[in-house]
Amino acid sequence: MEVNKKCIRWADLDIKTQNKFLMRESGHLDGKAELRHLFWDNTYETYIEHGGYINPKGELVRKKPECWNDDMGCIFYRKDELDALAASFRTTGRVPSSHAYRNIPIGVQPAVNLFKRYPLKGKDVVIFGSVKPYFEAIVLAFGGKPTTIEHQKIATDHPDLKTMTVDEYKENPIKFDMGISFSSFEHDGLGRYGDPIDPDADLKTMQDCKNIIKKDGLLFLSIGIGKDIMYFNGGRVYGEHRWPLLIDGWKEIERVPVHIEPIMVLKNI
Repeated sequence: MEVNKKCIRWADLDIKTQNKFLMRESGHLDGKAELRHLFWDNTYETYIEHGGYINPKGELVRKKPECWNDDMGCIFYRKDELDALAASFRTTGRVPSSHAYRNIPIGVQPAVNLFKRYPLKGKDVVIFGSVKPYFEAIVLAFGGKPTTIEHQKIATDHPDLKTMTVDEYKENPIKFDMGISFSSFEHDGLGRYGDPIDPDADLKTMQDCKNIIKKDGLLFLSIGIGKDIMYFNGGRVYGEHRWPLLIDGWKEIERVPVHIEPIMVLKNI
């Protein structure tokens, strides 16, 4: 994948692209989505490669993920850590108190409870986007067969976890029984992770998922729900206008409240 080599600001976008991001119709001043800015001169630092980010000043900032392996030059999920997480999820339903990772996602605990009602045993489960192996461990804990698809390369020594990049998947596409995406698709097309600017990348990704997950298969999706908001280049919040577009071709089966990012159970119809 060709990546951006600079931090792209909102002001760098042409008016046509800005209008598409804000779902603004021709001739209208206001879009269906509200634009809000963040920090760092209204822009997040932008990932380029090998754990590095470019900030709006053009400075390289090294912010390596907690699971980064310098020797491999990529994220590495260790078997002993995965097994410890899986054992704890299976026996206590929680992240072990001795766990070393910081900033445990708020959706992990509700997801453990949810998958007790949606059996994973024997299922081929795809995890879209990953920087820490929580959901891989949950799938392993409940007898599923996890495969992680990421833009960045992820390596592992666990025999029951498969990993592939997006490009590798395109070369060898397979279908899965279930899919998991937590805090991932809302970032697509914003350039924050070096991906090409595309106002509709999130919608395209959800349509791609229909070809990755088997018909009648389930997608467990967690994203921000509320008013339609564009936090460029951080992410999107989905409201009455964009949410129906995002789940076109999917049927919402259940919604589990989790702060501002509920977990939606979607069926591929």
